[in-house]
Amino acid sequence: MLPTLKNSKLPILRIEVPPGYIVDVDWLDRAGIGRRNGRAYVQEGWLHRNARGVYRHPLSDYSSLGLDWETLLRSLQWFLNHRVHLGGYSALRIQGFQHYAFMGPPSRVWVYGLPLPSWTDRIPCNTKFVQRSLTLFGEDHELGMRSLPLREEWRLPEAWPLLQSDTERALLEMAAEVPHQIGYDYFDKAF
Repeated sequence: MLPTLKNSKLPILRIEVPPGYIVDVDWLDRAGIGRRNGRAYVQEGWLHRNARGVYRHPLSDYSSLGLDWETLLRSLQWFLNHRVHLGGYSALRIQGFQHYAFMGPPSRVWVYGLPLPSWTDRIPCNTKFVQRSLTLFGEDHELGMRSLPLREEWRLPEAWPLLQSDTERALLEMAAEVPHQIGYDYFDKAF
C-alpha cells in the first residue's frame, strides 16, 4: 500500500532535502522515512532513483537536467555525512585564486577524503571528480580546512558552505599534483 500524505513522512523529505539533492537509504532511515516508503516515493515520483539505494529529490524537469558537481558534493557532505572536501586547484578556483578565466563548469574537480561511493561514477554529472586521499597531511586531517559558518538567512542550498582546503593547504595539495596532473607553468601562475 502506498503511503498517503496524511500518514507519510513526505513533509520531512520536502522540507529537509532541496530539489535536485541526493540522499541514500541510510538518510531515509535516519529521517524516519525508511526504505519501504522510499520505494513508494519513487513510484509516486517524489524521489528519483539514481543508483541502488541512492535517490534524488527531483527538480520540476529532472529529465533534462544533469547533476552539477557542487550539488553532488554538498549532498555528500550535508546529507550523507561523507568525509570529503574540495581541495587543490579546485579549492583555489572557488576561492577566486585562478590565473586563467574559464567558461562553464570545470571538467575535473579535486576532492580529498575517504573513497567516494562507487555510485558517484554512475550518476550523470557535469564534472569528473579526481579523488585523493588524506595522507598528504598525515594524521592531522583538519589542518588548513575552512568552511564558512552556516547563517540563519542562508536558506538556499547554494549558499550552504562547502568544506574545502584553505588557500595554503590548497596550494600544497596542488603542488603534489605537479608534474603528473598539473604542469609546472600552470602551478607557477596559480602560485
